[in-house]
Amino acid sequence: MNPPLTINPKDGSIHIAFAECNFLIEKTFTSDTIAAPLAQLFRSERDHKNGYMWRTYHGVSIEGVFGGFDLCFHFGRLTAIHIGAVVPSLETENGWPTRKSIELEVNFLKSSLRRQLSRSFLTDLERFSWGSAWATFDEKGFSASAGISYAPTSHT
Repeated sequence: MNPPLTINPKDGSIHIAFAECNFLIEKTFTSDTIAAPLAQLFRSERDHKNGYMWRTYHGVSIEGVFGGFDLCFHFGRLTAIHIGAVVPSLETENGWPTRKSIELEVNFLKSSLRRQLSRSFLTDLERFSWGSAWATFDEKGFSASAGISYAPTSHT
C-alpha cells in the first residue's frame, strides 16, 4: 500500500503517512532537510543551474489513487509542490492521453484539493495566507497541472 498524501489547509504542509513513521513537508524545509526522510520515494533530480532544482517522488496515494509529487527548491528553499495522480484514462491517441483523459485527471485532483483544503475551487486557483493551490489543464505541456506554491517568507 502506498502511503497517503494529504494537505493541511491551515499551513499548506504535506503529510505522508508511512507505516513506520509520519512525515511532514513544511514550507520552511530546505533541499537538505528533505532528502533522507523521502529516500524510499525518490526517483530523480533536475538542477536547472539557475537556482531552481526539482526532485521527483513516486509511490504515494492521493485519495486511494497512485500518485507522485515534485518538490521545487529555489536556492535550496522549498517553494512549490506539484502533485500528480495516475487516473485511469478513457482515451489515448497514438499512446498519449487525450485532452478528455487529462481533464479527468484535473477534475480528480481538483476534487481532492477541494476536499482536503475545504475550498470551492470554482476557478483553477485558490489563495491562502500561506500561498496558493491549483488544478488546471496546462495548454503548453498538454498535461494536468496541480499543486501548491508557498508565499515567500522573509529571511531576516
